[in-house]
Amino acid sequence: GIDVLGGRNMQINGNTISSTDWGIELDDINLSNTPTTQSQLINNMILAQGAQGLNLDDIEYLDIFHNTVVAENAMLINDIVSVDIRINIFVGTTGVAVDFTDNAADADSLDYNIYFSISGPGIIEETSSSTQYATLADWQAAFTTGDIHSLEGDPGFASATDLHVIGSLAFDSGDSTLGVTVDIDGDNRP
Repeated sequence: GIDVLGGRNMQINGNTISSTDWGIELDDINLSNTPTTQSQLINNMILAQGAQGLNLDDIEYLDIFHNTVVAENAMLINDIVSVDIRINIFVGTTGVAVDFTDNAADADSLDYNIYFSISGPGIIEETSSSTQYATLADWQAAFTTGDIHSLEGDPGFASATDLHVIGSLAFDSGDSTLGVTVDIDGDNRP
C-alpha cells in the first residue's frame, strides 16, 4: 500500500493497489499548513484484503474523486476539514462501505458515490454517534445535506480482482464538472 504521514500539496493519482493489509493510509495531510492547492486522491483502484482500503486521519484540503475501493471497510475517515468526496465506489467486504469516526457533515461535499456492502452490517457507520445505516436510504434520511445523487448496489466488477466496472449501475451516474477528464486507463470520461 501507500502510507503518507504529513504532506502538503500532494497528489496520489492513478494507482492500482492490491494488498493483503490496507491500501492507502494518509495521516496529518495539510495539517496546520494551508496548502497552495487542494491535495488529490484521484483515479485509484484499491483492493485491500484486510483492514481499510482508505484510512484517512487528520486530513485537510483533499479531493477524493473517481476511486474504486474494495476492502473489509472500504474507507475509514476521521477528523476532516475541506474534504470533497465525490464519484467513488466504496465496497465493504465484511464491514461497512464507509466509517466516519467523526461527523460526516464535516465533508465539504459528499455525493455521486456508489456504496455496497457484501456481507457487512450496513452501508455507512458514524462511529462518533454509534450509528450504523443499513441502507443508503437510511443514510440519506439522516444525512440530508449529502449523498443526494449517490447510489447503492453491486457496481459489477470484471472479476473479484479486476475492479474495472462492467455493470450498468455506475454508467452515466457521475458528475462531469470536476475536471477529471480521463480515467485510470487514460480513457476519456463521458
